[in-house]
This record gives sequence, structure tokens and C-alpha cells, in this order.
Amino acid sequence: MSLLLGRWQMRTALGLHRPSRKSRISHTTAHKWVGLAHIGPILGLAPSTTLQVNTDKACPMDLHGVVVTYAETASVGLLSSSRKDQLTPHSLAFYMDVIASGTVLGAKPTDSPEQVTAILGSGCAENFLDDQSMWRDYGMVEFFWSRESRDHPWVGHHFTLHVHRLSWGGSTVNRAIRARYGRFDRHLQFGKLERLLAKRGVHMEDVPDPNAPTHTLHWQPASQVSVRVWRSPERGERRRGGARIGDVYAISSSMSAEQVAWYRARYG
Repeated sequence: MSLLLGRWQMRTALGLHRPSRKSRISHTTAHKWVGLAHIGPILGLAPSTTLQVNTDKACPMDLHGVVVTYAETASVGLLSSSRKDQLTPHSLAFYMDVIASGTVLGAKPTDSPEQVTAILGSGCAENFLDDQSMWRDYGMVEFFWSRESRDHPWVGHHFTLHVHRLSWGGSTVNRAIRARYGRFDRHLQFGKLERLLAKRGVHMEDVPDPNAPTHTLHWQPASQVSVRVWRSPERGERRRGGARIGDVYAISSSMSAEQVAWYRARYG
């Protein structure tokens, strides 16, 4: 399928609904967004759709006919979602990719420290609980390893995206992630994320959370990714950064089916 987009379709897809100087997009920025196939999930394109941008002098976006092939694992109806459900060219694509794949830019929870460094870079804080436990803090993302002793190699245990840290501001997102996905919003509403995932055929299951009622827990069986959502403050608690009810607190991998069964038996 080949799709030719007009300037107003592009403006709607990118969330630029009113022409203004502030809404002008440079060729470099547009190439990054389009070249990384962010427009595909925004518009809900079918797999392997060839996307061609049609621009003219009246268009305030200097896209110059960028062409991109969008290949996703699932498809939804073109422009069928309401405006509030449209994917923005920011962080939502990243979270959807993590939940669908169970990886961070391809880095798996079982990868070695060297493998994760090759993907996310060396800009991290390394921490040790003891000789057998270590984790690396990449800002929003943390990877965890364990080993039997100093004579054994580190074995990947899990990773966690501390989404709640985004509300604090500052340089929370790793450079490699930001280079791939662009700017991140400070808040991620689970309701919107869940709807967009469902349109890609990725469905979440509810799991009893020991932290209820302040949090709820949700799980993706195929990727074994769990999502913890903030639901209500504890009495007298003040949330740093102004977290909102319904915000995603953290995303982690991996959570096995056995763990889910244990949670359901214990807290269900």
C-alpha cells in the first residue's frame, strides 16, 4: 500500500493543529520523526505501508517529500481513532514498543552488562547491594543483574522503567532513547496507553497488586511486561513532581506467568 499525505493530514498526525512560528518543523526534526516511522503508529497504518509526504510552499513544515516504509506488527483503521487517542510523536511509541517486545531498544532483561552498554551507552550510575547484586541506573531505565559469586558472570534479572521520574523534570531520559524517540512527556496516562496497545493487538491483563489501593498492576502475557499505575495517594502523602491519578508509575520486565499466578492466589 502506498499513501500520499497532504500537509493538513501531516499537521493533524504531528499534533500541529494551528499554523504558527512555534509549530514550524525543521527538515532535520521532521526526518527524525518520519524516518523512525513515528507517523505510522500515529495514523494507524497497515504493515509495510509506504508513506510519502506531499508538501508545498504554503505548508509551514519543511518536509520536502520524505518517504518512509512503515512496518509494524499490527494494523488499525486509518485515522479511525479520535483526536485524544492519536499517538503523539513523543514517548508513547517508546512505551508501546517496550511493552510489546519486552526490550528497551532491543536490550533484553537477560542481557549481560556489556550487551546493555552496547545499546544504551556507558552514561550510567553503577550500584551494588553486595557481591551478588548490581544494577545500572540510566535515568528513567534501570537494569538489574545477579551472580552466584565473584567467580561467576553477571546474569540479567530484570529492567524497570521508572516513568514516575519524568515528572521530576531534568535529563531523565537516556540519550540513546531520546535520539530514537524524541521528546518525552512528563506524564503517561495508563488509560490512553492501554487503548493504543489494544489497537495494535497487545492486550493487558489485570493482576492483584499488594500495593492496592494506591496502585494497580497490569501484565502483558506474551512479553511478560508488567505496568504499575498510581491510583490514589496514601493519607498525608505528597507526590513529588505532581503525579496524577492514572499515571503509569513503572514498567518492568520480566514478570513470569508463575509470578502472576502467585499474586492472584495471594492477593486475588
